[in-house]
Amino acid sequence: MEKSSDVRRVREQREPLYVEVKEAILELARTQCGPDRRLPSEEELCRLLGVSRATVREALSILCREGFVSKRHGIGNLVNRSVLDTPMRFDLERGLRRMLEDAGYQATTIREMPVSPGGKDILLDDPTLPVRLTIPRPWKIQRTAHLVEGAQAIVTCNVFTSNGSWNGKGFAQELAYTDVINLLSGGTLSHTVMAFLPWCAGKGIAFAFGLAPGTPIILWHELNYGIQDTLLCESVVAFNPDFVTLRALHRW
Repeated sequence: MEKSSDVRRVREQREPLYVEVKEAILELARTQCGPDRRLPSEEELCRLLGVSRATVREALSILCREGFVSKRHGIGNLVNRSVLDTPMRFDLERGLRRMLEDAGYQATTIREMPVSPGGKDILLDDPTLPVRLTIPRPWKIQRTAHLVEGAQAIVTCNVFTSNGSWNGKGFAQELAYTDVINLLSGGTLSHTVMAFLPWCAGKGIAFAFGLAPGTPIILWHELNYGIQDTLLCESVVAFNPDFVTLRALHRW
């Protein structure tokens, strides 16, 4: 069994400096980049942001991988405005709430306490659901809803074995997704394998989203693995098409 570190202590730590610098450069790109689309030179960014050249280069490297910036030898770093204006990119390493906020929504998150359902689950046990979970029953299910304008925009069901090591302590609303997985599984999340599945929404999720039953929606099925490559949790994520249109960037 993998042992998790104290997730509350982990979340209290600051983000790495290069992440803060990356966000600062993005803000410069949005607000101060001229018609030629060129970012300030690395030397100028170091001066403006008060950080080392190595940190600036690490931040720029990430921005290039994410498609916000293209590096051209002899010209410099060019901002791709079309990418800056692309909302709801699921290929970025950001949370679902952040994805909604980047699209201009004011989002709130509700994380329910994990439960061991005594009967049928309205989403996971829907006979038409195109997801077949591999975690053996009995389950422990933790639900999270991201709301926009009071309506449920994204619903996540995180499924764990009820025989896990969680002692019932430490769960809180402010926990991030990775913290929830680590706490309830007793492991340390390493990577996630995702499948995208279309579904004509069953009655339960359709009611939650305020949609007619049978409305086409997109599901994610996530397999969350620990550092020992063991399955910690499976997640089913449902997206309300009234609020969410998923996008991704492909670089050539």
